[in-house]
Amino acid sequence: MYLFGFRPQWRGQSHGTYKLVFNAIYDSPSASKPTAYQRPVEPPNASLESWRAAAGKVHADLAALLADNRAFFAARGPAAVEARTKLGAAVDQFEKERIAEVEDAGAGLDEAARRKSAEYVRQLRRLALDLRNKEFESSVDADALAERYRLAAIEQEISGSPK
Repeated sequence: MYLFGFRPQWRGQSHGTYKLVFNAIYDSPSASKPTAYQRPVEPPNASLESWRAAAGKVHADLAALLADNRAFFAARGPAAVEARTKLGAAVDQFEKERIAEVEDAGAGLDEAARRKSAEYVRQLRRLALDLRNKEFESSVDADALAERYRLAAIEQEISGSPK
C-alpha cells in the first residue's frame, strides 16, 4: 500500500510526481507475474467430515427425544396432552432440521456412501415415527436406540468407505 502526502494526480503538480504514481501501479501485486494456481487447502474428506458432524448432532438429539417419549407415555390426564404436544414438536423439529442436514451432507459423498446415507435417513425416519407412537423401555438409552435401528452400523460403514 502506498500513501502519498500530496495529490500526485492533481493538475498543478510537477511531472516528477508521475514517477511516484506509475511506480506504485507497477509495483502492485495485481500487476505482478502470475504464479501457478494453488487450490485452497481443504481438509481431506471434507464431505465425510460434514456427514460425521451431522450424525453426531443426531446422536446428541436422541437422548432428548427419548426423554420426551418417556415423559409422554408416563403422563396421565391433561399432562399427557401437553407432553404429546411437546414430543410432537420435538420430533417435527428433528425431522425438519437433523434429517434434512444428514441428507444434505450425504449428497456430497461418493456413490456407495450416498446409498448407505440414504439407508441411514430411512432408519431415522422410522425411528422418528416410532418415537411418536411406541413406548420405549426404561432400560433403553440413546446408544441402545442407535444400535436397535442400525444407526451405528451404518455410520461405521460410511466412515469406512473411501471418498
